[in-house]
Order: sequence, then C-alpha cells, then structure tokens
Amino acid sequence: MFLLLSAFNLYIISVSIKIGLYVLLAFSVLTIAYILLYDKPNKIIKLKMFLSVLFVLGIVLLTFSTAALIQSSESTDLSPPQDVQTEGTIDLLFQRGGNIINLFLNLLKEKVPTETESVRYAICSKTWNKLQVVDLALLSSLSYSNASEITKFITKSAWTLKSSALNNTSPIVFRHFRNNDLNIDVIAIRGTSILIDWFQNVDLWMESVMVQLYSAIFPFSGIILRDESVVSLIFGLSLVDRFLYVQNRFYYNNVINYIQQANLSKTELIITGHSLGGGIAGIVGAHYGVPSVSFSAPGISSSRKKFGIKRTNIDYFTTNIVPHDDLVPKIDKQGGLVQFIKCYGKAFGVNCHNIDTTLLELVSKCG
Repeated sequence: MFLLLSAFNLYIISVSIKIGLYVLLAFSVLTIAYILLYDKPNKIIKLKMFLSVLFVLGIVLLTFSTAALIQSSESTDLSPPQDVQTEGTIDLLFQRGGNIINLFLNLLKEKVPTETESVRYAICSKTWNKLQVVDLALLSSLSYSNASEITKFITKSAWTLKSSALNNTSPIVFRHFRNNDLNIDVIAIRGTSILIDWFQNVDLWMESVMVQLYSAIFPFSGIILRDESVVSLIFGLSLVDRFLYVQNRFYYNNVINYIQQANLSKTELIITGHSLGGGIAGIVGAHYGVPSVSFSAPGISSSRKKFGIKRTNIDYFTTNIVPHDDLVPKIDKQGGLVQFIKCYGKAFGVNCHNIDTTLLELVSKCG
C-alpha cells in the first residue's frame, strides 16, 4: 500500500507540474505579446523585468501547488465507489433468460421514451463478433458495478468474469468478460470515478484542450493549424512528458499489458468503455488492432501521435456513440465510426453523459 500511494504521489506531482508549466507558458506568451504590441515605450526593460518576476513566481507557484496536491492526495479515498444500483436489478435483467437485449428490455420497457414513428440508428444493425451495441453498452455500464452485482450477472448468463482488474499497480478499473458460447472476450473499462482518474484525464488530453482553446480565442488560426499541424503541435507540447515520466502512469499501458499477458486472441477480443474508459478503449483498440466500441468518449485523432497510434487504425477499429449535447466527446477530434444519438436529459447537463441514459436511448431505438 505504501508503494502504491508513493506511485500516486509521483503521478500527481508530474501532472501538477505539467499543468503549471502550461499555464505559465500561456500566461507568458500573452503578456509578452501585449508588451511587444501595445506597450512600446521602454518595452525591452519592461520585458526583462516581467521575465524575471515570472521566473520567481513560477518557482513559487509550482512548489506550493505540488505540495497542496500531495497533501490532498494523502487524504483521498482511492477505493472504488459503491455502486448505486438497487438490490435485485440484475435479477430483473434475467427473468427471461437468453439475449441481453431482450433481458434488459424486460427491465426498461416502462421507462424508455416512446416516439410516434419507428426509427433505428444505423449503428443498431452493426455487430461485433455477434454482439450488438446494446450488449456492449450494458457491459460498459457493468464496469461501474460492484462485485455482488457482477456476480449476479455472470451466474445467470453465458458470461464469465475472467478478471476484475482492480489491480495493485494502477488505479484503472476494467472487467474482462468471457462468453464461451460465442468465443468472445470483452474488456470493459470504467470511466472517471475517483480523484486520480481526473488527473489521468488532464494528463491524456490537456495538450488537445489547450490547442482547442487557442483556436476558439483566435478563430483564424484554423487557416494555419491544419489537421497534421494540430497533430504535430499536440505531440510537441506532450514532449514535456519525457521529463516527467512515471512508469505506467497512462491507463492504456496497463490494459495493453494485460491483453498481452493474458494472450488474448485479436479475432475474439472487443474493447469497450464509457467516458475516460471509452477514450482508453479507443486508444487500445487502435494500438492493438482490435475493435473498440466507446460511449461518450473524448476524441483521439488529434492526439494520435502522442498516443503512438495511426489514423488508419482509428478509422478501421474504433467506434464512438456520442449523445447530442454531451460535452466530453467535444474534446480533441473524433475519428473512426461515430454515431450521434438523442439525449433526453437537460441540454449540456450531466445526464447526457450518463451511460444509463445512453443505454435507455439505444434500447428504445435498437430494440
């Protein structure tokens, strides 16, 4: 446990320094630009004074912010949150037995919004090794469930839980499900749930968010920053990682290592996940060359060089289900197959990012 907390502290230190460096860089560029463009009298003297003060403030800022983050991390509960589902939910899923879609309909048929016309999303007709999108959405939702709920699920279906993957070397949580009847392995990766997950989000997509904010502030920058330029810029910004490296701090490395150690067949493997877990699923799928189905995941196209993956692999292997008004998928740039769906929650609210809301919508349309 001591070694695990020490690893978390090192991880938080590296990410906090990374945040401080980028904030300092953005502030410096804007201030220097103002001095050079608008504050012409004695601008050289003022520029030297500013840089000197900035250096001192930077050292103080990074020192105190790192200390504060370490202090907060020591009192943080790193255990997985308890599942909020009520007892007996999984029993309802399996009253009929058989296909997961029909079983879940048994639970949700009174709660699914009805429409006057019968329409289906294009994604409804797509299958991955005989699994449909609702099957994978349900497995993604189960990645948030506690052990007792998952036990009820696997004892009343053809699925078995090969590994819960609440491992001792990383805070990432993923479930390895196996269906021997279909010869399918599914790894379902949990999304953001604890404090350390938020640091992982920052570590993975901060460079992309910085470029997106710059493009929003300076709209004409799009003329210069074409797709390949953005990819190279994000990769260049991420080079600071080489000086702040902590072994296995990126979650996707742990998933790839698990797949290799378990010697899973590429022809029988599917990666799925929600939110942060969906982003990791896309990275792993594109890296390892296996299908990935994500839900409400950030994009990975603009950061592909940082993640060490190819654009063609993103196009070949990744799928993302994106509810309208969900803000998280607007991070980075989407690639591969993207299916937009309706969201019945409040516009730009957390409901549109909720995996259960997505599941309801998919059940109502895919049946």
